[in-house]
Amino acid sequence: MRHAFRSLCKSPGFTVVALLALALGIGANTAIFSVVYGVVLRPLPYPEQHRLLFIGEWSQQVPNMSVSYPNFTDWRERQRAFTALGAFRFHGVNYVGPTESERLTGIMASHDLFAALAVPPLLGRVFSGDEDKPGAERTVLVSERLWRRLFAGRADALGEKLQLNGDFYTVVGVMPADFQFPAASVDVWLPLGLFADGYQERRNHPGLYCVARLKPGVSYEAGVADIKGIAEQLAREYPATNAHQSAAVQPLADRAFGRVRPALFVLLGAAGFVLLIACANVANLQLARAHGRAREFA
Repeated sequence: MRHAFRSLCKSPGFTVVALLALALGIGANTAIFSVVYGVVLRPLPYPEQHRLLFIGEWSQQVPNMSVSYPNFTDWRERQRAFTALGAFRFHGVNYVGPTESERLTGIMASHDLFAALAVPPLLGRVFSGDEDKPGAERTVLVSERLWRRLFAGRADALGEKLQLNGDFYTVVGVMPADFQFPAASVDVWLPLGLFADGYQERRNHPGLYCVARLKPGVSYEAGVADIKGIAEQLAREYPATNAHQSAAVQPLADRAFGRVRPALFVLLGAAGFVLLIACANVANLQLARAHGRAREFA
């Protein structure tokens, strides 16, 4: 090691060029592989993510449209392939605090959604089935970020009231920082069932989408067949609203990252070629250096 270090110090030009070439190749590959690892190899922070499915409705005009609330409840009651099937939609809320007001990113979520994602709260609990229906007590889950900002991370924040859109909601749980469903910007989760009275029209598609967790041992194909079979039943039972409609099902990871995966693989391949070029350049430098030391070696 000492001999190698002295040799490198004697040839600073060679050393600098070789280090820069290798640093460029290794750095680019490390950066791109970190992204590929996060998106392709381990894209979602949920247990057994391969069992999670994203479900919408399908029609010839709109291949992946939102789900009507009555169709969602029928899917949930009739399905046999999933341990849980929940629904959600974005719902912005106006928060009024003691000294200030602000706009928060909110989500309406059924209680089944948290069972499907299988992520326990950091503090407290998630909604119960009794709280996920019209006329129930108004409860809310908050993100860890909002909990620390509004309540300074106090454990006794459970039971506190938040004024959202003019109504008071009781804080029953705090979701961990890595629970960022369906987006990292979400501040609060409200029970979807509280607002169900406004979604009872079967032809109304209010931006709802579903997430389901396959039962152990049930294949992806069986889960798709189960949901599509129920959709066919509903098309026969409600031809005025459900005729020629089915379900659009895909793995949740594909829904989140499917569009960017091909581009990431292209970038990874390009970064690999950069590393190969860097190694070839360093090899050429070594050959030139060895040729210059031919008499020494002799």
